[in-house]
Amino acid sequence: MARTKGRSYENQLCVDIYRETDGHLIPEPIGYSGNHFAPAPDIHIDDGTKIHAIELKRTAQDRITIGYYPDNYQRDDLQQLFTYARNHPRTVVPYVGVRFNNRQLLLCKLWLGAPNDVAIVRSATKFTPTDVRLTTQNNLSIHKPSLENWPSASSGDDVTHVLETIGFR
Repeated sequence: MARTKGRSYENQLCVDIYRETDGHLIPEPIGYSGNHFAPAPDIHIDDGTKIHAIELKRTAQDRITIGYYPDNYQRDDLQQLFTYARNHPRTVVPYVGVRFNNRQLLLCKLWLGAPNDVAIVRSATKFTPTDVRLTTQNNLSIHKPSLENWPSASSGDDVTHVLETIGFR
């Protein structure tokens, strides 16, 4: 059920981005990206200059761990995103997105120019305005932001947040 809700959210977010930009951006949900033979993000947005690759999670929990397991393809989310970004023939900007229940989508931009993969993971803790931590196993621990620090789902706007974060607005 959680995968179905997450997949539906990804598809709807892509539809909403397309409509909001009057078709100037064509976001593509990759579809079950973790099951592909090759690394792929959940959402791929080509703005004509670069690709924005988003690994997206949805949760009802107050905290989620996004896995960095370079030796375990089944458990990993981040290494696959890095590999996709590095191997793509065009410039790719990677992001991790979390949609907590009752909160606006949270996007963590990752700095691919960091000196190593752990530093790339750590970059999410620097470029995100909410509580994102690096675990001792080099995973990302993302905590549900309080309403004092982050918009609710009803007062926030996921599409506007994505467009502003990727620099379209």
